[in-house]
Amino acid sequence: MGIDICAIMKHNLSAEQIVALPEVMRSWKKVTDHYKNHNEWPLSIETPQWDYYGKTVITASDIEKEWEGWETRSNVPKMCNLSAGYADFKFNRNTLIACPWPQHKYGNLDTNFTRTYILELFRLIGAEFQTNKIIYCPDSACYTSIIEEKSREGMSLEALEVFGRATFGRIPERLTEAVLNYFFIDDFQLDLTDFNPDTCLFNRINEEYFLSQKFGQEFIIHRL
Repeated sequence: MGIDICAIMKHNLSAEQIVALPEVMRSWKKVTDHYKNHNEWPLSIETPQWDYYGKTVITASDIEKEWEGWETRSNVPKMCNLSAGYADFKFNRNTLIACPWPQHKYGNLDTNFTRTYILELFRLIGAEFQTNKIIYCPDSACYTSIIEEKSREGMSLEALEVFGRATFGRIPERLTEAVLNYFFIDDFQLDLTDFNPDTCLFNRINEEYFLSQKFGQEFIIHRL
């Protein structure tokens, strides 16, 4: 199935406010214009919809049950997914996880054009949620995916950054290297044109794999 992009942002919404988001998101003109301008065959994005056990209408109680399930690591229900066409959203108690569509695979961040489009899209979405940073990580296949798991368990964006840096160390300063680190942070000052083609061999997943093959055990890479 491949590895999907997780763009993690903070939010300050109650469960009731989250339930009402589809109507609010219809007014996100900057977001929808950006999507339409960069996709030849844009999907319908006029009415974002919930998907929860096949239901398109959910309640605040559904959201709360999901939060409690993740936070207590017990009886985690099916996730309340909100699809807006240009991205899918999952809401945790303190953060949200967004994944672009159809450019949902992490490999889309390796290509200059799609990378710029995705990062600009999420900056526009982040502005709607009044977040000042976006944490990027994969949803699987790499140890940095634990950041997504901690987000689901209710950790705040600030705590996620502290955890990520403590666990995985320095984030490379060049954008391309940062992307291939499979954990990086966009503070809205990141230079989206900073592309270094000489870093094509750098890839955290490859490093983890080759270390495990060489030494017969798994390693978490901490960059100094």
